Amino acid sequence: MVTALAERNQLEEARILFDRAPCHDDVVWTAMIVAYSNHGHLEEAMKMFARMPQRDLVAWTAMVAAIALHGSLIDARALFDQMPQHDSVAWNTMLGAYIQSNCLVQARELFAAMPVRDTANWNTILAASAERGNVLQAGKIFSTLPERSIVLWNAMVFGSMAMEGEARNEISFQGNLLTCNHGGTRLL
Repeated sequence: MVTALAERNQLEEARILFDRAPCHDDVVWTAMIVAYSNHGHLEEAMKMFARMPQRDLVAWTAMVAAIALHGSLIDARALFDQMPQHDSVAWNTMLGAYIQSNCLVQARELFAAMPVRDTANWNTILAASAERGNVLQAGKIFSTLPERSIVLWNAMVFGSMAMEGEARNEISFQGNLLTCNHGGTRLL
């Protein structure tokens, strides 16, 4: 209900509902953090995060994303480094934040530091290299893939099309959206 109110731009009502609830689980706390962040209230999101009695991985990741969304990669990375653990989504959130801010060196360094990489992580770094015009780097990444899924092939093809100046139409655009969706990449 908190999320539904926030999505309808009724942030005050969402907060009232949160405050009146007899108990709060991690899901409700995280919903308020995301709601505040999405409506430009990073400070309120940070206050909610600080007040959480217990933080799960989703709450930590949501807060990292919120801080990055509001333009503070240094603070986002500092919070990321404080996380008690990281899953693929947390790694990809920080990786995506670097990429969205055109900090590809930091993105590659973070990618190299990942203890385990899944298709979503590989797709994110591969697509970023290809879409930013570095097809040679994308090719190097592609050649080191432990497994080449259709998602990763599509990311490489779409990036190469962009570099070659090939016309992209609705079908190629839909293909890229599907690639991102299947790879777990969130388009910001």
